[in-house]
Amino acid sequence: MSLEYIYTQHFNDADWFFKADDDTYVVVENLMAFLSRQDPSEPVFFGFSFNKTLPYFKVESRQMDYMSGGAGYAMSREALRRFVEVGLQDRTGQCPDSHLDWPEDLCLGMCMESLGVRSKDHRDRYGRFRFLPIYLHYFLDDGMSPLTWLHEYSKYNITRGQDCCSESLISIHYVNPGDMLVYDFLIHNVKVGLLDG
Repeated sequence: MSLEYIYTQHFNDADWFFKADDDTYVVVENLMAFLSRQDPSEPVFFGFSFNKTLPYFKVESRQMDYMSGGAGYAMSREALRRFVEVGLQDRTGQCPDSHLDWPEDLCLGMCMESLGVRSKDHRDRYGRFRFLPIYLHYFLDDGMSPLTWLHEYSKYNITRGQDCCSESLISIHYVNPGDMLVYDFLIHNVKVGLLDG
């Protein structure tokens, strides 16, 4: 498992550890700025929060916080330590193996809850999202048909339109390679109001 490798090889190299999918665009500068204001000795993790289990996961019906794996999640050093030193050794079923037919993010969320690792609010002071579990245009275009599952399982109410997302946006899921180049160019190269020559 990648988190176990990170723990054994790089635990003392960083305060925070971030996992994302290969189709997730991350504004690394915003991630670093956000995490610089957090305490890595606290057992916490950040990401887009779901707070219900889906029926086909066959998990007892109770409310539970877990982070969208697609949007990525940041784990404190203490959260990673607990997961590897205690969670991976668990034989009680509180930390289910991700080789089950359950999504990795749900398994990790169940384990973190049993280890006393808390999910914390990632939104900005206006309640706008920093981690997006699906494509950006869904959040921006409030004329698109709503994705019922997303609204039902999101821990926080979803606002769509121009006020959907934080100016300190951290991640966007379901970004194809071409769009990653576009996002990167727009974020790092375009200067608004600048005329050259």
